[in-house]
Amino acid sequence: MIADHLRRLWPSFLCLLLLACSASRASIELEGPFWLELPEPQQLNLAEDEYIIWYFFSFRCPACYQQQAFLQQWQQQHPRQPWQWIPVSLTHHQALSRTWLAAWQQEKDMQALASLLYAAIHDQQMNLTRLEDIAPLVAQIGWSEEDFLTAAAKPEIDLMLADLERSTKWLGVTQVPSLVINGRWQLVPEAWKDPKVLSQALAELPAR
Repeated sequence: MIADHLRRLWPSFLCLLLLACSASRASIELEGPFWLELPEPQQLNLAEDEYIIWYFFSFRCPACYQQQAFLQQWQQQHPRQPWQWIPVSLTHHQALSRTWLAAWQQEKDMQALASLLYAAIHDQQMNLTRLEDIAPLVAQIGWSEEDFLTAAAKPEIDLMLADLERSTKWLGVTQVPSLVINGRWQLVPEAWKDPKVLSQALAELPAR
């Protein structure tokens, strides 16, 4: 299952993200129209046609909200494609980031949760700065308030959140949304506004 694959990937993902943090924030533009190569690309042991996608996002980002429907559609069309949705966690985003990480750890319906939180923030103008504000909402995806608050308070979530905060800062991810492929390629926004274009961009990535 994808969830199991991502769980096994999590330690490697954090190590790779930390390794990339020492790189310059500037990217090197390649000949292709769809991607930029990270200054210090990471070498992952993947098959030629295998991709791991890291999606950096924020629930408070209007552009991320606008991209949500497209990304979910693309994921549904490619159910075997491993994705890692990585919340860019600032101080006033921590409740949302904790919610996302706890839901991922508990194997909840992540797409339903994303739709729920985006709609609450952008359509209903809810603040959602505290876990207590989020708890009544997650009941809509079958997660009791008590179980949610317990899961979000686990020490493992503290460690994951701290790693993400530190790694995101060192990596220099200052804009969301952002897609990184295989720890090496950052796709330009034009490459992931249409499913066919995204598939083409992946197909045209240079050799590993």
